[in-house]
Amino acid sequence: MSRTILALLSAALLLSACAGPRGPVGPEGTQGSQGTTGQTGVAGQAGQNGTDGATGPAGPTGTTGAPGSQGASGTPGPTGPTGPTGPTGNANVEQYTIAYNSPNVNYSGNIKIYTVTAFTQAQLDSSIVLCYSELFNSWIPVPGYNILSETTSFIAIDVLDGNLEIRRGELNSAGQIVKKDQFDNFRVIIIPATKITPLSLHGPNLNDYIAVKAYYHLSD
Repeated sequence: MSRTILALLSAALLLSACAGPRGPVGPEGTQGSQGTTGQTGVAGQAGQNGTDGATGPAGPTGTTGAPGSQGASGTPGPTGPTGPTGPTGNANVEQYTIAYNSPNVNYSGNIKIYTVTAFTQAQLDSSIVLCYSELFNSWIPVPGYNILSETTSFIAIDVLDGNLEIRRGELNSAGQIVKKDQFDNFRVIIIPATKITPLSLHGPNLNDYIAVKAYYHLSD
């Protein structure tokens, strides 16, 4: 048996010593068929958000909407300061000045007639009429005594054709009506009846024109 093993080893050595050089690489073989797709791998981590893009152009203006309902009224504001006191009134007292050369002065015989235009009977019925005549820059009541002519005047007042007529006569010491064509101005003051009672209680002296003018704040 030992001899057999030795013989095999000797033959192997002999073959090994007798082997030639390696031959060239053979040609590439044909590609094999594609294998089956493998399983999908796990999803990767999400990437970071990109930067915002530039703002686009503004769109066209829309149509105007319908008006809304009116809102509730706000609370009233505080009361404003009191205004300044107005000028003193004259209680609707009217004054008329009739110049001596006015067309509203006429004669009927010895009676001198003064006319106040646009006057009604209702005004006369509800008013007191005061008359004064100018004498040397002073005003004397009419009726009354006239120092210049030494006569005593009297008047009659009426409304004719929508005008107030004041008829003035002069009586001399003999009681005769005489004509005294003096160049004096004449003033008429009309006081409403609502002001007569206060006037009689604590008003001015009606024979004093200056006091009456001041009491009713009349201008010259």
